[in-house]
Amino acid sequence: MSRLCTEEHIMHSFEKAENNKNNNDRIYDAGMLSDRDIRTFWKKGIEVEVADVQNYSFDIEKQLQHGSIDLRFRHDYKKISIPRNQVLTFEKMKNHEYTTSGEVRKNNKLILEPGEMILTTTMETVRLSENFAGIITGRSSIARLGIMVHCCQEFINPGHGQTIPLQIINLAPCSVELDLEVPICQLIIFKMRTPSAEKYSTAVGSKYSKEVEIETSKIYEEVEISQTDTSAATLAERRKKVRKKNLKKYIEPFLPSVIMLTLVTPLFSGWITNKSLEELFVALKGIPAAAPLIVVFLGLFIWLKKED
Repeated sequence: MSRLCTEEHIMHSFEKAENNKNNNDRIYDAGMLSDRDIRTFWKKGIEVEVADVQNYSFDIEKQLQHGSIDLRFRHDYKKISIPRNQVLTFEKMKNHEYTTSGEVRKNNKLILEPGEMILTTTMETVRLSENFAGIITGRSSIARLGIMVHCCQEFINPGHGQTIPLQIINLAPCSVELDLEVPICQLIIFKMRTPSAEKYSTAVGSKYSKEVEIETSKIYEEVEISQTDTSAATLAERRKKVRKKNLKKYIEPFLPSVIMLTLVTPLFSGWITNKSLEELFVALKGIPAAAPLIVVFLGLFIWLKKED
């Protein structure tokens, strides 16, 4: 078991912190930072500020909580606007055809309709050195309104130096009013045992490291668009194959039985009732009447057996 996981070390860390409350030179191991820790490392690896937003500034006295920093969302955003009956294809992602831009103006209030989702960022710019990483999480008071502030992007990499992306979704059955001046999320900061090898801003493959304006998903960069046929005809063919697969799964097992019963039932019923040979021939005359149905069943059976 590692040194950090031992009970003795945990108790030793508590005792050391207690004995050095007023000592700025105390030694820190890895772990979550408290408000006192954040103040200790303020401007020494941790910085938060509001840039390029008029009439707003970062106030550490108001926004610093016991173990987190309150953050607000910015005034401009991009709303997911693709209709429910359309497919969000990689081609549409690449051409940015699924969002519309908006801006909060009237009284700094944003009305989010049920099911609506907007892409935006924090109003504050967060700068962390290679010694620190963070997690962004929603506030309890905001969550109780049915508002989720991020889908999955919650980890803040070491060396982060920009605003933090938010994906705000209204999960409530009613419209919800949000205010620019009210913090919507919290930043929790962790000190790492060793600094990361490089900053997120300079790491290879960091798609959003230079994000200044609000950016949509760049997942299309990981897919060869030319090799992905997303035409309407192709999508229709895919749906057709799915329907055929379902028919094959639920109907094909019963078709042979249905066909046999249609053919054999007259003979079987004649044998059970001990009909005369002449009466049996009369019963068999009913088979041609069922011929169209038999043809349909046979055709469906052959079609389901045919490989795509």
